[in-house]
Amino acid sequence: MNLLVIFTGTTSYYIIEMVETSEKGSDMNKYKKELQEEIKAEKNQDTSYKTKVLTKYLKNDNVEVKNKAFSSIFSQFTTSSSKS
Repeated sequence: MNLLVIFTGTTSYYIIEMVETSEKGSDMNKYKKELQEEIKAEKNQDTSYKTKVLTKYLKNDNVEVKNKAFSSIFSQFTTSSSKS
């Protein structure tokens, strides 16, 4: 099984080539969980992706942090900017 990741702007495409061999076969369902874990690990290492997701949820859910200690931490994610 070969995994090729293609990044095009904000979207990632994962191209999976299944090669039938006597050991593994060509059934992708057997390897789906392994692939999902690999993709999750890759996304977990990407700080810009994590920032984008956190910003999206904080803004969409209209989260307001009242504690001053935490509000300064979250302000970078909740302040309005010209970019969406």
